Amino acid sequence: MPSDTMQRVLIRSGYDFLRGFEMLLNGRRESVLGATIYASLVSEDKSAELITDKAQSSTASGADWANGIVTIEFAAADTSALTPQNCWIELAVTMSGKRLPYDHIPARIEKGWTTT
Repeated sequence: MPSDTMQRVLIRSGYDFLRGFEMLLNGRRESVLGATIYASLVSEDKSAELITDKAQSSTASGADWANGIVTIEFAAADTSALTPQNCWIELAVTMSGKRLPYDHIPARIEKGWTTT
């Protein structure tokens, strides 16, 4: 588990989450054209899925799949019920018919500021 001082990606409940990530292979960004990239959000102990698998879009703002940049998006509707906690963004890649785990990114959910 990451330490409390490890930098985590911030997710605010009730807000859209949009963040670019580099897809690296041997330390270099790798094209993911033709792949399907999935992102989900899981609890810190990985016992609960907080946001189910979402296929990501190659046309998302900031995405450049040819150059290994994927934008991970979770809609406000997906984050609205989240409660403050440490968690993981889990990425998986499907290429050539094989689905493989890619990475776990440490994240932190904080309560959004909206009062509606």
